[in-house]
Amino acid sequence: MRRFFPLFLLLAACQASAPAENSVGAVVIAAPDTIAPQPDLLGPQWQLFQLGWQPITLSGRQPVYLQLSATESQVTGHAGCNRFRGTFEQAAADSLRFGPLLTTRMSCPEQPAEGRFLAALEATRSYQVVADTLRLYGATGSIPLAELLRRQ
Repeated sequence: MRRFFPLFLLLAACQASAPAENSVGAVVIAAPDTIAPQPDLLGPQWQLFQLGWQPITLSGRQPVYLQLSATESQVTGHAGCNRFRGTFEQAAADSLRFGPLLTTRMSCPEQPAEGRFLAALEATRSYQVVADTLRLYGATGSIPLAELLRRQ
């Protein structure tokens, strides 16, 4: 018995702590501060095709798009004339918020869609991916602020 007692103490010390229980005896598992972004959201470029109910026609040289990094909480993209980058976060499975976005300041002809797209990103609070379409929603969540198509 004496030979096994130190081994017993060692095993008892290595045991992981049990999950907490609430007053009813149910196991409580702490939720993480942020949720891992959905894999279908990360990686591909998402090309803008609609802002609100208005279809977007591209007059510039490069498409308007955003891309969410699969390894970091970083977003990059092109808003029509200027490039942008910044951070994003998810506090729940379908929530999405963009942090402050840094943009280049190129001298371009008037591009009203660029300002509206950047404002839509700033107002985004949730998202939905259906097939190859990403929809960004504001606080009300009823009408998409922007719709983007997955580029291959």
